[in-house]
Amino acid sequence: HFPEMVIWLRDQDIRTVMWIGPFFQGRMETNALARGYVLPGQKPMRNNYPMVDFTNPKAKQYWQDGVAGLLKLGVAGFKMDRSEEGIPETGPYRVFDGRSIRENRNAYPRMYLRAAYDVAREYRGDDFICMPRAAYTGSAAYGVFWGGDIGGVPEGLRAEIIAVQRAAVMGYPNWGSDTGGYN
Repeated sequence: HFPEMVIWLRDQDIRTVMWIGPFFQGRMETNALARGYVLPGQKPMRNNYPMVDFTNPKAKQYWQDGVAGLLKLGVAGFKMDRSEEGIPETGPYRVFDGRSIRENRNAYPRMYLRAAYDVAREYRGDDFICMPRAAYTGSAAYGVFWGGDIGGVPEGLRAEIIAVQRAAVMGYPNWGSDTGGYN
């Protein structure tokens, strides 16, 4: 009974969730590069560049201001991607707080999640969701996680089942996935 479904949807509180990444684009990218708000040592690429140096309070705030703009438009949550990609693993690079790029690498997904969580909480109270792909120690308090881009084949489903079991053992109580496959 399709017409009844349409009426039901009109009566519900529909919420928008958007995909975001921990990088700057457009005018924000130009400004962030000029102000030194980005991770050092990153090679320019089409996606995931330039990434925010979340150890720099001004860089974090600048990125959060962009996220706040989405929240002001009524966005109620974020599917958060790419915080484990494109970060140099070695090199002489140091982030704003003095740690090496390698020391910052594992903590980066949590800093990204926490930055989005904090600004969403400021604008929406408890009425929002953050759903990151990557996590690290301390991340479970801030999001509902998803297993990433698995293949739409039996091996992809097997990999996702193993991933959700690992996540449960590691203390991530909320999990979603592209169970039918991403590609």
